[in-house]
Amino acid sequence: MNGIEVAHRFFAEWGLPFLQEHFPELVDRTAAGLFRGSQVLGADDELSRDHGWGPMFLLLLTEEEYAAQGQAVAQAMEAAPQEWLGYRYCGGLTTNVEVSSVDRYLEHWLGFARPPAQWQQWLGGTSSGVREYELYLIRPGHVFSDPLGEFSARRAALAQYPRLASLQRVSDELFNVWHFGQYNFLHRLLIRQDQLALQMAQGHFIEAVLRLCLLLEGDYTPYWKWLAFAFRKCPSAAWLDDPLGQLSQGGELKKQEELVREVCAVIHKMLEAAGLASEDLSVHPHPLMCDLIALRQRIEHEQAIARE
Repeated sequence: MNGIEVAHRFFAEWGLPFLQEHFPELVDRTAAGLFRGSQVLGADDELSRDHGWGPMFLLLLTEEEYAAQGQAVAQAMEAAPQEWLGYRYCGGLTTNVEVSSVDRYLEHWLGFARPPAQWQQWLGGTSSGVREYELYLIRPGHVFSDPLGEFSARRAALAQYPRLASLQRVSDELFNVWHFGQYNFLHRLLIRQDQLALQMAQGHFIEAVLRLCLLLEGDYTPYWKWLAFAFRKCPSAAWLDDPLGQLSQGGELKKQEELVREVCAVIHKMLEAAGLASEDLSVHPHPLMCDLIALRQRIEHEQAIARE
């Protein structure tokens, strides 16, 4: 079984009966699920089983009930077996059952428990990507039980960036695609033929392309290790997975140049399809910078409208 199957059966066959016996008043008011780890993405394998994997789940009480009984529930859950169905829990926590409230859990991982009123607040931490990684994990996370529907409603409200935050993130990654690919890789580093610098630019370029594709399709972007896995589920992978795969294998510089140009051309077409490309490609020698200038102007314009 994969990790989610193990965790779900552990909750259904041990966790829920335990709650029914020891905390019957909470059964119809407590959400349960799993929202962290490669298993929530369906990306776990044999290597994943050495940490954060196995019979485990999260319980989310209401804020009032967490204040009143959270500590008692957490202490009781220390009795949870570490092995279930022949699979052993491996993780950094002393217990394989975490107990929290909806508000506390979201506040801890996101920095806010409800969608922020200002779009800029959604982007706190995106310089390192940390908050976006956490937003990404909530979407594919698995709810085992949610009788009140509170966590599910909160998750739905956090499912996508608001318009201006989304445009800003697209702008961020479009800059990286241009900076590492269309500008430095093609027009600087190929001329200098600095192999080490070319490799670094190539890695940054590929990462930016993958993130941009996810953002253009209305998603968040995950931790770098799972970025390629998430990207391959995107419609844009049909056009870009092969050239990016070829580019990652190195080879002759002329071929790498052709591949970077091909990928940049596809990105421009994707921006056109999203209604975000520039209508005037004469404002800069590089088409993607023309798109970036137009996108930044759009953000400023929509910000001004929002302030009125």
